[in-house]
Parts: sequence; structure tokens; C-alpha cells
Amino acid sequence: MLTPAVLQREAHYVECASRYLKGESQAAIAAALGLEQSTISRYLKTIRGRWAERYTADFQSMVAEELARVDTLEREYWTAWERSCNERTTQAIESTESKSRKSVRKENRDGDPSFLAGVQWCITQRCKLLGLNAPEKREYKHEFADMSDSDLIERAASLLAGVVTEEPASE
Repeated sequence: MLTPAVLQREAHYVECASRYLKGESQAAIAAALGLEQSTISRYLKTIRGRWAERYTADFQSMVAEELARVDTLEREYWTAWERSCNERTTQAIESTESKSRKSVRKENRDGDPSFLAGVQWCITQRCKLLGLNAPEKREYKHEFADMSDSDLIERAASLLAGVVTEEPASE
């Protein structure tokens, strides 16, 4: 039931969220609303929980919608692939002044590989949306990668002291 107290608290939630997103501190928000800082802390916990619920549900529905689109597209690619594998029949009619001749030509086809590329694209997109791809391992190498621990300590000490032991290379 929406009592005046519930309506007031919801209004505080809206104002609290707005001020929080603008970067105001909890103490400043509390002072502006005439509340205790601990109350603002509890309000923000509730607000964050609501945000998480709303965006989690929205995210899941957006993923489901995109998956449905990918599924539909993949079915279309498979249908086109199957059509491209069917025998092709062409008919031609040649007419001269005295007679006409009809010819029928049948051709076996191997299928258009671009449709299979489309199926592969759909599979890749589905895997991305579902998070099925293993993370890629990347190695980052920096200028200190091959230095010994003692050299690293010496270099750090010289940098902290404001004295660089090497001149930067001119380009």
C-alpha cells in the first residue's frame, strides 16, 4: 500500500540517486534531504540493488532477443544453402521463322559457400553472446620484463630520486 511515508521514501530514493550520480557525497546528500548519513547509506544500498535487478533483467532480455535474431538469420542461411545445392533447371526457347525449339538443361550444383560463411558467422555471434569463447591469453612485454630484481630496484630508486640513469633514446 502506498502510504505517505512510502511515497516520501521513494521521493528520497529518486533525489538521493540523482545527487549520488552527480558525485555528491553521502554527507552532502543527507544534509540536503535533512536525513542522517547512515540513512543515505541504506538508501544507496537499496538503490544499487534495484539498479542491479533492473539492468540484469534488461540485459538478459536483450541477449535473448539478439539470440533469437541470430537463430532466425541462421535458419535463413541454411535454407539458402539447401536451395543452392538443388539441381538447377534452365529452359530456353529458340524460335526461327518456321519453327521453335525448346531446350531444357539440368545442372547439378555444389552449393554456394557464402551461405555456410553466414552460418559460421551466426555460430560465432551466438558463442560471443553466451560467453562460450575461452578468454584469449595475451602476453604483455614492457621495458622492464628482462631486468633482474636488483636492476629493477636500482631503476625504481633512481626514478624515485628524480635521477634517470639512462638518457632517453632520440628518435
